[in-house]
Amino acid sequence: MVSRSPDKISGQDKLLRLFFNLVRNVDDNILQQLIMSFKHEKSDILEDLIVLWWQTRAVRGKGKGERHLFYSMIPHIIEVVDINVVINTIHLIPHYGYYKDFCFIFDANYHEKLNEKIIHLWTNQLKQDLSSMQNNKNISLAANSHPDEKIR
Repeated sequence: MVSRSPDKISGQDKLLRLFFNLVRNVDDNILQQLIMSFKHEKSDILEDLIVLWWQTRAVRGKGKGERHLFYSMIPHIIEVVDINVVINTIHLIPHYGYYKDFCFIFDANYHEKLNEKIIHLWTNQLKQDLSSMQNNKNISLAANSHPDEKIR
């Protein structure tokens, strides 16, 4: 089998290679190298990279459910795509993961703007839950996942 240089591999092949390497305890250097190979790809391939990132986190039968792997990908995704892509999709956390993901991402301090967005999303959800609770409506799990002082 002939090994091709990373420059000669198609974007789809890079996505497939990354998908099969997204397993628990993957070496961060390998993860970084795989994600950095997307640096000069077309926007449709970068969009697929973002979808793969979220599919890696997705729980409840939607994806791999790998939260630590999802977190490990964040700095590399920021470097390859842009912080704004992460900020503009981070609201999906409760749908693909759970609110406590916000704590882990915030504590990792990947980017100040990302932390500000997390605070904004979480506080807005808590305000909405308070209003819903006062009106005898269902609330989210946002308050259930608040940071615990014992853990911090």
